[in-house]
Formats: sequence, C-alpha cells, structure tokens
Amino acid sequence: MNQRGKITLLLFLISVCATAALLRYSTTRQSQFAASRPPAELFEVVQRQLSAFRTRNLPSAYEHASANFQQHWSLEQFTGMVRSDYRRVLKAERVEYGPWQRWGSKAVVQVFFVNSDGSVLPCVYHLVNEEGRWKIDSARRLKGWDGGQRMRGIRS
Repeated sequence: MNQRGKITLLLFLISVCATAALLRYSTTRQSQFAASRPPAELFEVVQRQLSAFRTRNLPSAYEHASANFQQHWSLEQFTGMVRSDYRRVLKAERVEYGPWQRWGSKAVVQVFFVNSDGSVLPCVYHLVNEEGRWKIDSARRLKGWDGGQRMRGIRS
C-alpha cells in the first residue's frame, strides 16, 4: 500500500473513532438526564392501582398489570390474591417511594406502605413499559417493621 492509501486509511479510522466517541458522549448525557428526572409516571401507576384497590374497583386495578402478568393470572385469581395478601397495603395511611431504577422499558421502584400505628410494609414493584404506558409486572412484599423503628434515608 502506498503512502497516500495509508494516510487515507488512517484518517478514516480516526473519523470512525471520533464519531463513536461523540455518539457515546451524546447517549450518556441523555441517559443521565433521564435518570435525574423524578420518575413521576412510575409512582403514578402504583398510586392509580392502589386507588383502584381502595375503591374496590379490581377490574381497573387489573388493567394496570402488564400483559405478562395477565397471561399468568386471571382477574378472579388477581382478586383473590388482593383480598388475601394485600390487606396491610389497603390499610396504609400513607405511601412513600424509595429508591428506583429504570433500564429502557423496565423499571424497579421500592414503595413503603406506612400504617397508622407507624408500622411499615416495604414492597418492590417491577414495571414494564408497554406501548408507551408503564404497567406493573410484579410486586413483592418484603419483611416489614414495627412503628418504633425509623426508616433510613433522607427526609426533605
């Protein structure tokens, strides 16, 4: 290969590397911006389902579940699960949201259901974005604690 060909190849490789670096910088900045915004839409889905539970509108609550969840659980099974497993969630005086993470079309949100006696029931919600709307794919209850214990974290 002659000297002109080597220079052309070198310039081509440098331009490919520069383009890749600019693209990486651009996508990193966009993802950092998206991660810094509060995930109000994630919290809203949990809140809407909880409101539907409280008004005993279980078909509406079921609509907030993902297609994957609905394939595995019928409305009747969902209703039975809510009535037997989520009584403490329904009695919660307030709801607080903890750490969250979002990876493309999937997200995880920690939710704390605080009862009037101060006891806390933490849950982890897994959400998935289906056709531009966030849906709840699963919710797992964690071990709760009594009212005498404080929640760790920062209060604003």
